[in-house]
Amino acid sequence: MKEKLQEYVGSHNSPHNKARIKFEAFMNQEKNIRAIFLKQSHQTRNDYRIRLDHNDEIKAVTFKNTLENLKLTSPDIQKDIVSAAAFETINVIINEIGDELFSILVDESHDISIKEQMSIVLRYVNKKGCVVEHFVALVAVANKHVEIEAFFDLVDRVVNVVGGPAKRCDLLREKQRLQILEALNHGEISNGRGLNQQTILKRSGDTPCLCPDDSFSAFDKNKLIRLGEYYPEDFSPIDLLALDDILETYVIDMHTHKNFEGLQGLSDLARKLVAMKKNDVYPLVYKLVTLALILPVATATVERVFSAMKIVKTRLRNRIGDQLLNDSLVMYIENDIFSKIDNDVIMRRYQNMKTRREQL
Repeated sequence: MKEKLQEYVGSHNSPHNKARIKFEAFMNQEKNIRAIFLKQSHQTRNDYRIRLDHNDEIKAVTFKNTLENLKLTSPDIQKDIVSAAAFETINVIINEIGDELFSILVDESHDISIKEQMSIVLRYVNKKGCVVEHFVALVAVANKHVEIEAFFDLVDRVVNVVGGPAKRCDLLREKQRLQILEALNHGEISNGRGLNQQTILKRSGDTPCLCPDDSFSAFDKNKLIRLGEYYPEDFSPIDLLALDDILETYVIDMHTHKNFEGLQGLSDLARKLVAMKKNDVYPLVYKLVTLALILPVATATVERVFSAMKIVKTRLRNRIGDQLLNDSLVMYIENDIFSKIDNDVIMRRYQNMKTRREQL
């Protein structure tokens, strides 16, 4: 196969290599024919870089001296700059997550134009063992997205029924009770302690069998193994067998280690495991802790997105496009990350989006 490939590539004068050289020249903006005709001096490039810098004080001075048709203030240019900044902000978040486990939190609301918008937030545990949530996208739910509309209609109905008035909830419980009694009489289900009980999805911080409160008094090895069985992609049969022995060693270590005394909740446990490097000693246990922490829960982060959306898209700016709205929200909400990104990184992204009149 290698010999055939080498025969196809040929010598430096082969059609393949000639085509490759022309393609590389075509992709190089500096060799673009338009760029050659508009060849610039070093000072011109410097001025262009300064105008791209998002420092308002610098812009106030340079705008007085720049060319009228090269102030970088047109709507298309401004959208490209915002898009480049949002792209690099999201890139930082993705690189921070890496190969770690994460969950996706989704909520939906309408903006000032009565357009349905879907907010997407990623929840994960960072390298320090802290639970982190980052906004990554705002997606317009168009009418043609039948599946998305059906999903939110179903969620609305469930919330309206289950979270409705107490009288309605009592009627549902009574109906369920009668169905269980009828099934028991016909022998369709078994009766016994712990069976047919009402259950709810608890918050991740209250997961009892992992919680370190009261010196891990609620620790339950069997429940933790059963939890691992719900994630076959993360816990192979061999991992589950190993987990049986590891959990016993883990809980003894926790009981005898003074640094793990007085912890409150899974968040404290995750941070302490990382600080004491126990996440490397018990990787399977730490994975269970991580999975429990990233369970989708109702958080304020998603709601803050819609509050920010009302600030960015107002009655006076009700025609802002979906892409610009998304990019602006990423920069606004994730300002802590955006402010740490070097300007040169954003400028390179902006420059590489398409052929520009000026070159960096």
